[in-house]
Amino acid sequence: MDYEQFLQTLGNTLIGGTEININIGHNALWNIGRRNGLTCNSTTAICSPCEEGTYQHFGNSKCQKCPPGGFYQDRRGVNEHGDFRESCKQCPIGSFSNHAGAASIAGCQTCPSGTKTNTFANLNACYCLDNFYRTDRFGPCLPCPEGVNCKGGYQNLTKGYWWSWEFKDNCTIVEEQNKTPYLSEYITFITRLQNNKFPINNPNELKDAVYKGPLPKVYMCPLGEKSCNIGSKLNDTCAEGYTGWLCAACSNGHYELFNTCHKCQGPAVTVIVFVGVAFAILGVIILIWRIQQRNADQRQTNLDSFVTYLKIAINFYQVLGILSEVTEIHWPKNFEYAGQIIQYFDVIRYINMLSPRCLQESWNAYSSLRIAIATPLVIVIVMSTIHLICYIWSNFHGATTGSCIRNRCIAISMLLFYLTYANTCSEILAVGPWSIRVFNVTADGKINKTVLTSDYSIDMDQNGGSTYQTNKTLVYVALTYIIGFPLVIVFMIYNKHVRFDQHEENQDREWMMGVRFFCGQYKHTFWFWESFDLYNKALLALIANLKDDVSSSLSYSLFFTVIFIVLHLYLQPMKEKSEQRFQLLTLVFIVVNLSVGAIVNLDQSFNEDDVIGLLHKITPVILIILNVSIMLVVIVDFFKKLKTDCCRQESGALLL
Repeated sequence: MDYEQFLQTLGNTLIGGTEININIGHNALWNIGRRNGLTCNSTTAICSPCEEGTYQHFGNSKCQKCPPGGFYQDRRGVNEHGDFRESCKQCPIGSFSNHAGAASIAGCQTCPSGTKTNTFANLNACYCLDNFYRTDRFGPCLPCPEGVNCKGGYQNLTKGYWWSWEFKDNCTIVEEQNKTPYLSEYITFITRLQNNKFPINNPNELKDAVYKGPLPKVYMCPLGEKSCNIGSKLNDTCAEGYTGWLCAACSNGHYELFNTCHKCQGPAVTVIVFVGVAFAILGVIILIWRIQQRNADQRQTNLDSFVTYLKIAINFYQVLGILSEVTEIHWPKNFEYAGQIIQYFDVIRYINMLSPRCLQESWNAYSSLRIAIATPLVIVIVMSTIHLICYIWSNFHGATTGSCIRNRCIAISMLLFYLTYANTCSEILAVGPWSIRVFNVTADGKINKTVLTSDYSIDMDQNGGSTYQTNKTLVYVALTYIIGFPLVIVFMIYNKHVRFDQHEENQDREWMMGVRFFCGQYKHTFWFWESFDLYNKALLALIANLKDDVSSSLSYSLFFTVIFIVLHLYLQPMKEKSEQRFQLLTLVFIVVNLSVGAIVNLDQSFNEDDVIGLLHKITPVILIILNVSIMLVVIVDFFKKLKTDCCRQESGALLL
């Protein structure tokens, strides 16, 4: 058959699929085949048309399969002077072929769920809907979880959210240097998903765009957008100064104030602040002692009332310190300047009022637990040492009786126990088994991470869990102090209260100064009320660490605080009405703090003009003003009482 005869029979050949024996040169044979959709064997000189589902790419003597996605071909011997987009037919809108070489329109199937059915599939199983993602180029698309940007059909973190790709179960000794192998696999999947190029001889390579591993669970950063995922990387880590799970802890050399990690000041500033705070605490103790000593023979004077006001204020700020972990108020940017000023007076929890992380880089909740447990022991040791020294000195000079020194040391010790009780409860209860929180590391919940609610940087599984078991034992031992100290106060007040009423022994005057601090402001029938205040602090500290979710902790805290307010309103245990009103005012302010915490933790998907948005901006500022006003009331009352007392003394002198 010559070339002219070949052209006459070519149409019938393509339709019937008949093999043709062409007796011409090799070059002419190749040219004929590539121009007419045939594959020709140069040895046997036999040509066959390209099958359905294939096409002959210009310049290639082999038939190529139409790629998977939105393409098929139901004709034989197709030859186009272009690529697969011109040589293959398009599946109807909303359908696709899940394999290469679809031979008819019947090979096109409906696009999977979660995809756009109003567009051409191209090289995918249709494109994902907005806010949907997939783990298989030719699989379904799933709704995008909160905190994730699914543009392009894959997951990527948005600002202010955090996840972890460190899945413990797939890290082996060989992979010690790569703790995130699944992340590498997911990055490879994204690269393939975005790539529209493929080897022409192997179009099924497109189907390799599959991710078979787990995806991480997404969480909102507790400390806000500034702490984590500040860039645009797939696995962006914590910002500078933040570390740990959810970037919720301050890194070494930083401390937290107003939900922001600040860089620690130099050693000189730390020493100055420490000395200043120590003198302030010592001054308050001396002031209270002198006032109590000056008015030891009177039921109540103006300056005694100031002590009561000061004590109520101390209770207020202690409760606020406990509840600070519950409210989780995110301070607005326009209020951060206040934090920059206050950071120089780093008034953080505990009696030293200095950020522990600035003193020791490895500080965590376990360190705070040990310090909290050691505090009562240190008070006992220090006061015992002082008592011994004073006893030896007094005996040597014959100045004071041993009983008076003992009673004074006991009274001061009880005052120090009282001042440190709230924080001691908070630090001890923060490490108990009730404060454990379990997070899902993966979205499917198969891999979990256990941390402490008080310190997300602590991994409970560290050293096989033995580290936590040791500290948990310390917590159980320390519970005896939390439960026992208010009972000791009750026993001490009951015993000395009765003795004082019956005998009024002068040698117990120093002891009675300490007793009056706990019961002097209450009516005779409510001498035991101080124990209620102490147990209330312990209960709120427990609730603050039962933080499975913020809303439940807020609800429980509000519930018990309101009950306490009702009891005060109904029983009115305090002697003076002005003191009763001030006590109720502080309790109401506590409710306000908790309510503000509930407001600013609402869903922040509001417009700038919304009322909630406005409240979110102004309430922290109002809150700090209200909280500071409590201390201002105490200071004003002090000078008012002091002036009144001085006027009375002058009047008495004139009468004489």
